[in-house]
Amino acid sequence: MKKLLLVLGLAATSAIGFGQNNPNYNPDYNGNNHVDTGDLLGLLAEFGNEFNFISPCDSIVVEENACSNENFVSYYGYTYDIVTIGNQCWFAENLRTDKYSNGDVIPYWFQGSPSTNEGQYCVYEHSNDENGYLYTYYTTIDTRNVCPSGWHVPNNTEWNIFGEYLGVDSLETDYNSSEWLGTNQGTELKSINWEGTNEWGFNALPGGSRGMLGNWGLLTWARWWSSSVIPSTGGDVSWGRALVSPNQSPGNGSKIWYTGFNNQDGLSIRCIKD
Repeated sequence: MKKLLLVLGLAATSAIGFGQNNPNYNPDYNGNNHVDTGDLLGLLAEFGNEFNFISPCDSIVVEENACSNENFVSYYGYTYDIVTIGNQCWFAENLRTDKYSNGDVIPYWFQGSPSTNEGQYCVYEHSNDENGYLYTYYTTIDTRNVCPSGWHVPNNTEWNIFGEYLGVDSLETDYNSSEWLGTNQGTELKSINWEGTNEWGFNALPGGSRGMLGNWGLLTWARWWSSSVIPSTGGDVSWGRALVSPNQSPGNGSKIWYTGFNNQDGLSIRCIKD
């Protein structure tokens, strides 16, 4: 975390009215015909308890956060809220663009299985884009960058750093099975409109998903890509994170799902600042 230190000089305000408002005020407090630090020290010794005093060695620390104290980013006609979490700056909304950052159009996924040669996107059930669009994995690794310039799709390490800041231990082994981790961090990430407390400003909402065969997942889930493939799966599965409604998966609704998704699945994207 960058810190900007603003060092303040001596500042005091008297409760008894020194200066021009007091006709009895004499800056030569010790009477030696010189106005110097001795006069100031004498004043402080006698009246110090009536001053609001800031030491010249004191300073005010102004935090320059990971989002550079900015609150939003505009991208292709849509304005995204952004939020600092630890030393990372995140979108506080799911991505909803049909273009890469260079202006190239992302092909739309209508039906059946999507391409494995290029990224594709779709709108949940072809009608509900309230919580962002859904993208295949190949969109996340396209060199044209689906996120705005200066932003990118987080890799698995960046997701781990995010979770660790929230107090969740990362998976220590390669992908063997899915695992729900944490205690109440899932609830803390969810929007208050989705049974959450939104403690971190992440404002998670269920964007649904789409399976590799074109089937739609329930709109009781939030699923996000990382850009990290899982080598032990043959390269067909990549890391992601997910949250679920408590009534959909009792016991897991307050946690975070660390898991892999097939690269042809359609999931949400959260961009992170470079």
